[in-house]
Amino acid sequence: MAVVCPSSSSYPAKPSYNDFWNSYHSLAGDLVPWIGTSISFILVHWFSEWGIPINNPAFQTSTEGYASSQGKCGNFPIFDTLQDGAYAYKELMERRYVLPATAYSNIFGDKNNVNDAYMNGFASGKTATNVLTDSGTYKSSVSSVQFKGRLESGGTITSGTYAANEALGASAWNAGHYMLSTDTYPGAKLNRVLDSSGWAAKEAAL
Repeated sequence: MAVVCPSSSSYPAKPSYNDFWNSYHSLAGDLVPWIGTSISFILVHWFSEWGIPINNPAFQTSTEGYASSQGKCGNFPIFDTLQDGAYAYKELMERRYVLPATAYSNIFGDKNNVNDAYMNGFASGKTATNVLTDSGTYKSSVSSVQFKGRLESGGTITSGTYAANEALGASAWNAGHYMLSTDTYPGAKLNRVLDSSGWAAKEAAL
């Protein structure tokens, strides 16, 4: 059966939050020991990108050494299995979004580290200028918002995931930094998905 690329009118509809959780939370949980965030963080990222129908959970452009014999949809490799795509995602996240030695820098001039943000929080007071948004406009100034890490006093899976989402939003994964022109901090769109999905409460109950 031919692969249907995302530009096709027959591209599958995105599942409901409940169906998405039921289908993918176990696979996301397999990656947590390496990425060091919550299951909810991974699901929010995958849901926001919706690359799973081509076995590429977050629409990454690199294969990280995993098979992609079916070619690409645009710049995005079609992995041979969803597991291959998930583990390629894990490899990329570790290399560029967790490990300081190989991580890219974010819009605030810090090294990406979604694990540190999840565990220890994302600090306020960081600023960046001329930041592109998903609305296609530039914000003259963007300031970080403080979210408590999972390990901080009063921290929860939810607050830690907020922090990790802000860290991802501040990175270059999404050109518009997962924010709209009306948002004030990067990753705000991801946090709205987290709030709407109820996944953090499901995770806490595991």
